[in-house]
Amino acid sequence: MPAKSTETKSPAKSSSKTKGKGGLGRGISNLINVEEKKKEDNVVVKEVVKEVVKEVKVPVETKVKLSLIEPNKDQPRKAFDEDALIELSESIKQYGVLQPLLVQKKDDYYEIIAGERRWRAAKLLKEQGRYPAKYKNTVPCIFRDPKDIELPLSNDTKELFSIMVTNQYRHKKEADQLMEVKNWTRIFQELKDNGEEYIPEQLALLAGTARYGENGEYEPERLVGQKMKTLVSAHVGISEGKVQQINKVEKNASDELMDKLLNNEVSFAAAEKMLEMPEEEQNKLLEETTGEKIEVKEVEKRIEEIEKKKVISKQQVESDLKKILERCSQEVELGSKEYKKYLNALNQLERVLW
Repeated sequence: MPAKSTETKSPAKSSSKTKGKGGLGRGISNLINVEEKKKEDNVVVKEVVKEVVKEVKVPVETKVKLSLIEPNKDQPRKAFDEDALIELSESIKQYGVLQPLLVQKKDDYYEIIAGERRWRAAKLLKEQGRYPAKYKNTVPCIFRDPKDIELPLSNDTKELFSIMVTNQYRHKKEADQLMEVKNWTRIFQELKDNGEEYIPEQLALLAGTARYGENGEYEPERLVGQKMKTLVSAHVGISEGKVQQINKVEKNASDELMDKLLNNEVSFAAAEKMLEMPEEEQNKLLEETTGEKIEVKEVEKRIEEIEKKKVISKQQVESDLKKILERCSQEVELGSKEYKKYLNALNQLERVLW
């Protein structure tokens, strides 16, 4: 009998595009499991592709009446740049709504996950009677339920996460950075509280921060042992110093000052400087600059004025005198010169205060 021919297939060279995060694209590597099996006599590399069992749902675009759509009620940012909305509305008038809104179904309406500016611009055109007739007072939408995201997070936190990853590529103002720092801090803290030691792959994929090794395996980033400011800065795209600045302001600012920040009516640098002012003076400045953006120079000018004019309350005087009395014994022997100085000091204090 003729000997059986033994054929050894040399492994196909993997293109550099299939390595790491770049070439396969997000999520592809978690569908492919590369196993290397070595035989003692001949080295044979086999690529085993796992069968994909889970059905992949392709988002379907549909049209929803403008009147049935509402913004997210938990969205703290209520003010939008009017000039930018007008510019966007003119673009919609000419080219249409190029990118659908992302919405989720509520009881009797649809809540916006992403695309509130487009919705507001479309409403503006409708109110002016200039909305493109082809839409028939509707707007293109894609439905998404944040609860479907498979992450160890509460449904409310999943919703915040969904909003952030959907808007991650647009230009961020300081108010956006504030909300992202706050939300990412909440997400990472919740993951830690739920016993997660590493950032889950699906979260990293959706956030655009997933890293993969030469073999296509996901290389998770540690949660445990990492400083919160380090994790947050990497996902918001700002420095750790900026994260600290935002946390300081968010922790110490009054509700009125936070409203100004969220509406982009005060810069973070100015807000941080305002924390050096008494709260009464902060509120006074906020009232006097309604509708205007507060800059650092204006705050520094106010602080200089405050420092020039010192205000001492009755309670402050009583506290200072009490401290002096606590240092004194029952009786103090004074010479004639010391006694005169004592009387002069009392007279000077009386003239200053009254």
